[in-house]
Amino acid sequence: MISSYDREATRPLAGTLWVWEPEKPHAVALIRVTGVRWNGEEWFVQTTTIAAAGAYPGDVVGAVNWNDLGRFWEAAHRVSRRATASGTPGVTRKGAPQPDEQVSA
Repeated sequence: MISSYDREATRPLAGTLWVWEPEKPHAVALIRVTGVRWNGEEWFVQTTTIAAAGAYPGDVVGAVNWNDLGRFWEAAHRVSRRATASGTPGVTRKGAPQPDEQVSA
């Protein structure tokens, strides 16, 4: 399990596509990661819903949602043309927070 509090945790890159909880009996949503932020203590992932089949508020097309990184990895499955290994360049990032991931004061 990936911890939201691990400063160097593996996290998704902005612009990548994911499916939210595809194995659950309720709604399923196609989401795009639109931001990843480190607030000095914890990672958060911002997503925008691209397509949805459900009745949850976050499942409305165009909805913007924030989740901590641990929850994101619990629920999101990468959309890809073929199977790829975790840590694939252009899909995830690891290590210390980069400038584009810092929350400005």
